[in-house]
Amino acid sequence: MIEISPNEKDRIAKEGGFLYFIGDSMKPTIKTGCKLKISPVSLSKIQPGDIVIIDSGKAVICHRMLARFTHFNKEHFIEKGDNCGYRLARKRKISAILGKVREIEFADGFFKKAPFFNNSITGLKYLIFSHLVGLLYKIKQTLC
Repeated sequence: MIEISPNEKDRIAKEGGFLYFIGDSMKPTIKTGCKLKISPVSLSKIQPGDIVIIDSGKAVICHRMLARFTHFNKEHFIEKGDNCGYRLARKRKISAILGKVREIEFADGFFKKAPFFNNSITGLKYLIFSHLVGLLYKIKQTLC
């Protein structure tokens, strides 16, 4: 979770900036106190596996995009924290994305730059998962 005012939300979406992360949902990738460099980005350029800043309506959260798909002619994505089980994954409208995490600064001064995969297998998992979810939603849309 990220504590942020409505004015900061607008600024991050338009200009980017730095935010501090609070919580355990993105461990081990991001820990409480990490400073995140956020960039505004065209929504069409955000891909599964990217770590994004999301306006959930109740709070601003930082989670990983697992899949991206069109459902009834509207763009959606599925997100979840790296430390959360798949049952906690949520579907959201693509317009809820405020920006993309480009860099993480840890408390010890260590920096990590995107992409934030532990290995190439992780990236491949997100790609396959994204295609499966998109296919399932297309089948569901056809049947309904």
